[in-house]
Amino acid sequence: MSSFNTQTRSMAILAARHPEAPQYFKAGMSAVFKMWTALELALFHQWGGQQGGEAALDLQEELYNMFLLPERIYKDDVSITIEDYMERHFNTILEDDSPDEIGALLCEMWRLCCEGNFAMVADVRAKQQMRVSAVTHSQGLAGGDAMDDSDDDIDYDKQRQLLDDGMETYGGTVSGGGTMPTMS
Repeated sequence: MSSFNTQTRSMAILAARHPEAPQYFKAGMSAVFKMWTALELALFHQWGGQQGGEAALDLQEELYNMFLLPERIYKDDVSITIEDYMERHFNTILEDDSPDEIGALLCEMWRLCCEGNFAMVADVRAKQQMRVSAVTHSQGLAGGDAMDDSDDDIDYDKQRQLLDDGMETYGGTVSGGGTMPTMS
């Protein structure tokens, strides 16, 4: 009986979700990650190696899939996932509370998207388009990390382009193959 109630509750949650919530949320999440200074600097300084851009996309995919589940996602779930991922894949310990901020932001964005309110997504995307890159203000060496000469062949611009291209594809495509409607 308990299994039936859980399954019924999960179906009700999925039915109450706005049908366009996942695609708008994905676009908003992509913009959030493009604006995240810690990730941008980790890519620039090559802390994730040659696969840094792909690792960043994998993190987004993992988080996106968490939100698609019928269970409620809390900001701590998101924060812990981000912290673990950044430490494992970028050798970065985040002490700036950005995982908590991103967790709270994504949870609120998901809630609003599920209600059919996409204003937050439009706002985040507009801010992302106006943002100046943190890399221009970075005090590191232009080629990346000063202590690691073995990664001199890694091209930051290529990694950033991979990340941007992947996020545009990731954020602008509907699972059915169509494109996401424009948000005005």
